[in-house]
Amino acid sequence: MNSVAGEKAAHFQLMADLFLYANDKSKIRTAGQSYVIALPKAKAATTLKVARLEYGGNFDPEPAGWPRLSNYLAKTENAQLEIVQVKLGDGKLDKSFAVAHLTGRAYSR
Repeated sequence: MNSVAGEKAAHFQLMADLFLYANDKSKIRTAGQSYVIALPKAKAATTLKVARLEYGGNFDPEPAGWPRLSNYLAKTENAQLEIVQVKLGDGKLDKSFAVAHLTGRAYSR
């Protein structure tokens, strides 16, 4: 093996080692496997009300995040998320919400 190929192989090995260290080796998806979590048919035992705080900017940079989390909780914890959009500053945020979530990437008035 020449020195250039050996050097490149070492770089690839380092990246592979870092990838495997950062991930659980048993949960790595292969080509063709989906990240979609199917919603179970049974009704959830618990419902958690979540307020998604809305403002003038991009308040929802990952639109599939909460629905996916909802399906995950329904499948693994038998809990359902009720996700409600609440405009920030409207005074509609009350104690009925278990969680209030604010995220975004930019703000505009």
